Amino acid sequence: MRALRGAGAVLLMVLGTLSFVVALVLCVTIILLPLGIALGFLAVKLWKRAMTLLLPRQADVRRGLRKGFKVKEIGDAASDITRRGEKLRKKARKKVRHLATV
Repeated sequence: MRALRGAGAVLLMVLGTLSFVVALVLCVTIILLPLGIALGFLAVKLWKRAMTLLLPRQADVRRGLRKGFKVKEIGDAASDITRRGEKLRKKARKKVRHLATV
């Protein structure tokens, strides 16, 4: 799937580059200036779409992050932080209860 997305991105880049060159040529001639500007904007949109195809999808990034937390050291550090946070919350609740009764 990545190879297909990469091939599509390369094709869009080539098409965007060619349309940008044609847009520059059209902008040189004063009569065709509006057409050249519009074609230039189209070339930028094509390049933008090509870049989004090259980047990983949001679902792939999330899946990779979840797999990253299965690494032992990262998982241990996350669980330590969770335990410490629970202890601090319990202490804070006790202090608030004590202050509320006084």
